[in-house]
Amino acid sequence: AFKRLAELYPDNPKVKLFKIAIGLENQFATFYSVKNHLGIEDTGLLSTLNLSELKTRFPGTEYTEMEVQVMTWPDFYTHARGPKQFDFISIDAEGYDLTILRQIDFNQTKTRLVCVEWNSKDRHLYDAVMYPFGFRILHLNGENIIYVR
Repeated sequence: AFKRLAELYPDNPKVKLFKIAIGLENQFATFYSVKNHLGIEDTGLLSTLNLSELKTRFPGTEYTEMEVQVMTWPDFYTHARGPKQFDFISIDAEGYDLTILRQIDFNQTKTRLVCVEWNSKDRHLYDAVMYPFGFRILHLNGENIIYVR
């Protein structure tokens, strides 16, 4: 999936890509990579660090195991090269979405737009993270919340 993403932005100085996973601790971990979910070569759509999430929500889905570098958001932010401003952050981490969201200081990152997968579960917990940063809901559906400020 990262290779395909990099091919979309080969020479765009406004786009920075990082080949890491964000998680609870700095480590190498098993990543469950799903090549195809909807039959249209949708590489990575259901890929996750959380095997139980994959097996519970999408039983029978074929995946490949690979080792990946995992960092906490604060450590990633400290070590990322280049400007430290992220105008838009999208979080779709199959079970780790709220965990990642809670790690980000959106004032520090100067983020203006956030899309986070919530799957219609515990919206109040997501709002409790975002509202203190001055975000409001721009769009809400059964899978994603888009916050803006």
